[in-house]
Amino acid sequence: MAAAPTVPATGPPPTPWAERLDRWPGLLRRGGRPFGRRDAVATTILYLGAVVAFSAAAIAVSVGLGDPLLSGQVPSGGKSGLDAIWHLLTAFVLVLPLRRRLAYLLAPLLSLGIDIDHIFGSFLPYVVGRQAHDVFFLVLVTLFLYAIEGRPAALLGAGAVVTHIAVDGGTFPFFAPATLAQFPLPYGVEVGLLVVAAVLFHLAYRPARELASPRTGGALAVVVVTVSVAVLFFPLLFSFNTF
Repeated sequence: MAAAPTVPATGPPPTPWAERLDRWPGLLRRGGRPFGRRDAVATTILYLGAVVAFSAAAIAVSVGLGDPLLSGQVPSGGKSGLDAIWHLLTAFVLVLPLRRRLAYLLAPLLSLGIDIDHIFGSFLPYVVGRQAHDVFFLVLVTLFLYAIEGRPAALLGAGAVVTHIAVDGGTFPFFAPATLAQFPLPYGVEVGLLVVAAVLFHLAYRPARELASPRTGGALAVVVVTVSVAVLFFPLLFSFNTF
């Protein structure tokens, strides 16, 4: 009797990228608790502290290297108020598809919070321009929040930084303090950053596989298009440039 042909072992099928990403812990490390109000407060304090610490370090490094300092004074009260409303609203719109009340509060607050680096303009005659509007800061604050508060905090913080930079426009020292060279932010790049921010906000709470669904993709597209159009017209309507 002839032996049955052997079937070669194929192993498990490859895991789709979305499933691999979803295995990234979505709960806090401390006891596996879901992200709650206390964690939101802690995230806000840690985030603001990181902005101040990074900005101070950038100033210290630039002074130590003998680089010229750029003007960065606090703007007028009226302009500051309009800019604050602008950042709060844009971040709020981008997190609307999450349907999470805590995210509705935390994302706008963090997006506006990066401007706390303006405080250096209150007691220094000249400061490095917008130190925390920076690629290094984005990476560091994401890792910092993830290590202490977990995935929701890290991705909400990262999304807030990206949102703020996208709707600010203009030029920034994106690689400070390594270099103080200013890099422009064209409109097409701003729109791309808004897409990245919307995805980061989504991944803070929801699985990556939902991004492929028409409902989720459509909702993210609507909010990104809404903010992208607003980026064009808001400065014109109020006759000022965001910063």
